[in-house]
Amino acid sequence: MKNLLNDKNFKISVIMSVFNDEYYLPKSIESIVNQTYTNFEFIIVNDGSTDNSRSIIMNYKKKDDRIIFIDQERKGLTKSLNIAIKASNCSYIARQDSDDISSNSRLEQQINFFRTNKDYALCGTFAEIIDDNGEVLKKKRSVTSCNNIKKKLNFSNIFLHPSIMINKTLLPELQYDERYKVSQDYELWTRIVKKYNCKIIPKYLIKNRIHKS
Repeated sequence: MKNLLNDKNFKISVIMSVFNDEYYLPKSIESIVNQTYTNFEFIIVNDGSTDNSRSIIMNYKKKDDRIIFIDQERKGLTKSLNIAIKASNCSYIARQDSDDISSNSRLEQQINFFRTNKDYALCGTFAEIIDDNGEVLKKKRSVTSCNNIKKKLNFSNIFLHPSIMINKTLLPELQYDERYKVSQDYELWTRIVKKYNCKIIPKYLIKNRIHKS
């Protein structure tokens, strides 16, 4: 791992868009800043929050200079993610939702996959589905091989958005289609897998939160 920590070719931009998530946001941010793999920048877009989300982000930024903070009026998730991607200086893009939790080895395991599979453009993981209080409701798993993923994507979105990492070296013009306010991730995956290989790592590397808001 040491040989990758200062290698700009294996640096990750973790991107997060935040809108009024003050209750869950601290644990989500901490799950990234405490990763075992440390060669990353953390781009957080405050998308017009009206709660204490902005202050929470600013407090973490003061303590960790890997955090890049973008503060803006409300634009919506799709545009916010594209703004974060445009601000990225790295070869790999990882998603994190502001109410989800990544395992502390998530980035390490995904970047290690790309290190040995440089012709792959998209990598997701299994997930534990949790409730408001962090209790596990169920486990989300799926097919893992590229061929099977491509078949399944014809019928449903089997990639969990906050679990993915993308090889930007293969996709220098990477962006979400801003015509989509929802399902922007599904549309992007279907474009990517038409030309490139994909993988779902069969490990539970994120906790995906389901809650009323």
